Amino acid sequence: RRAASSAAHRALAAYNLGRIASYAVAGAIVGFLSAQILHVIPPPQARLISKIITGGFMIALGLYLAGWWPGLQILEKWGGVLWRHIEPLGRRLLPVDHPLKALAFGLVWGWLPCGMVYAVLAWALASGSAGQGAALMLAFGLGTLPMLLAIGAMAEWLKDFVRHPRVRQGAGLIVLLFGLYTLLAPGGHVLRTDREGKQWELLLGGFRNSYDFDFNTAGEMFTFDSDMEWDWGLPWYRPTRITHNVIGGEYGWR
Repeated sequence: RRAASSAAHRALAAYNLGRIASYAVAGAIVGFLSAQILHVIPPPQARLISKIITGGFMIALGLYLAGWWPGLQILEKWGGVLWRHIEPLGRRLLPVDHPLKALAFGLVWGWLPCGMVYAVLAWALASGSAGQGAALMLAFGLGTLPMLLAIGAMAEWLKDFVRHPRVRQGAGLIVLLFGLYTLLAPGGHVLRTDREGKQWELLLGGFRNSYDFDFNTAGEMFTFDSDMEWDWGLPWYRPTRITHNVIGGEYGWR
């Protein structure tokens, strides 16, 4: 019995390794494609497109998780066209009686149509890099492991927990809010470019209306940021301010 249990655990681990590897491959593919597309689009438009794709799919995923709008099921139907050509490869691996077959089965089954996977692939599409796209999908795959590796009574409790309407609605609302936050980010921001204006990098953001910036003798950046006049007296009012700007800084205005 112990030997059978050990073999089952090895097969499960190999299957999930293959499944997550297939996610990373898909992320690398769409990241590479986006890099080619964004390379020919002017940087400001490329950033706007990436932000709309990322924020829009986060909103769609939030609505999907909460059960308020099943729009991602449309993508699942489109994915079904590709899946019809891939799925027979998985059938040839049955029965899965060896860890290597389990690994190959996971590599195939990772392409099963899934709205959540497609939503995260959209974020990878906005990454503009094969490496970043693969890393994003790898992180997503690792995040699915606890649910799939849970066994016994814990698995049943966890499945019931994540299927509870309040839990799904709460999770969906959080993702939806992150999507809205992404669409509105980064407000006023600072960019760095090369002499030819071909390579652009976002350094920091979150300003309301900064007209200029300056540096001290140590090379540190500072700016004066305006307030939002019609928010005066409200809880979220931000007064005029002088900010010490650091690379990677987020200064909060939306």
